[in-house]
Amino acid sequence: MSKKWGMVWLVLFCSAWQVLQAAVLPDSPDSTAVPAYKKARFVFNFDTRYTLFDNGPIRVNGLKTGVEWHNKFRTGIGYYFLRNPFVTKFPGASADQPATEARVKFHYGAVYGEYVLLRNAKWELSLPLQAGFGKLKNEHYTASGNLLRSKTEPLYLVEPSVAAHYKVWSWAGIGAGLGYRQMLGQQHRETSHLNAPIYYIKVKLFAGELYRQLRSKYCPPSSEI
Repeated sequence: MSKKWGMVWLVLFCSAWQVLQAAVLPDSPDSTAVPAYKKARFVFNFDTRYTLFDNGPIRVNGLKTGVEWHNKFRTGIGYYFLRNPFVTKFPGASADQPATEARVKFHYGAVYGEYVLLRNAKWELSLPLQAGFGKLKNEHYTASGNLLRSKTEPLYLVEPSVAAHYKVWSWAGIGAGLGYRQMLGQQHRETSHLNAPIYYIKVKLFAGELYRQLRSKYCPPSSEI
């Protein structure tokens, strides 16, 4: 991780901590009450984020599932992939040599752990950390679309980040996150390009709460006769 991005990550984390610490000060004993779940409960999230590749933004699709307990800890597994390959075009070295293009694709599975620093009825600030293993495929084509060569390499990576969300309603809110993807034990040019920031801003849907509200509204408990 470069020193520049390390400092940016640290400053943004400290800023988010200060803002959320002020925001979670309760106005009344019940205003920020969050039910304490002693037993583990199932969690599932679409985890699409953006990152940089060759200084250009690309979208990485992902999803993860796991368990949460005590409103503080989450752990589970995830899967991430590029929906479309990242394409770079190269002109011919001379007038008699045709142009070529490189298409880069990657995918990886991950295990993650997450610690919730702050949480109330509206706000949450957490520290996700995940480690992944996958493959990167680099293909070179001629301008006419013929495959020249293909190379597949393994990926080993770690992704520390900070994430926060605000509940607009009890069942939906907005979230944001910032982190860094660091490749492990690889010095190849293709894989080193994946050392980059990760970030996202998205709408969050809390499916469990939405299900409970719809159930209570349209399927009220029947009264005993």
